[in-house]
Amino acid sequence: MKGPAPWLVAGGGLQAVAGFVAVLIPSLGFDSRSPLWWTVVLSLIHVPQAAGFFLLARSASGVVARIGFWVTALAVAAFVPAELMAFASTVVAGTIFGLATPLSGLGLVVAGVATVRHGGRPGVGRFAPLITGLYVFVVLMPSLVAWGPVAAVLAIGGWGGCFALLGWGVRRFR
Repeated sequence: MKGPAPWLVAGGGLQAVAGFVAVLIPSLGFDSRSPLWWTVVLSLIHVPQAAGFFLLARSASGVVARIGFWVTALAVAAFVPAELMAFASTVVAGTIFGLATPLSGLGLVVAGVATVRHGGRPGVGRFAPLITGLYVFVVLMPSLVAWGPVAAVLAIGGWGGCFALLGWGVRRFR
């Protein structure tokens, strides 16, 4: 799998499924009370996502889009150890997530604006980076802060759906 699309679709789809499974089985969740095996699964879900964003950053056209995707790739890669860190220190894990999540959103907004402004791919592929980045600030972060644990878990799963949408747009229009 040389291109970013299958990685983003796989990682995003797995995250979306994990979000809905965690709602149906509350003992799983996305926090330090989760079983070890589930935390490892959540950590591994971020590996194809990070791979997809690194590949997308390498192939992006335009310097601004490339920088935005690199920021996102590094931030999403930080989710892998952050998931596992929750067992050792919830403060450290929370700090990593608290920094990496808005950075990933910012990177996607920057890449998304550059893609839209410079006549990127037609259709969903053109707007997917921007939609995925805005989702962080409009849906994900408010749900994590104010809307309760079920909304937060659903929002995390929805963000995975955005990653899959982004991967689908890249696949279809590259």
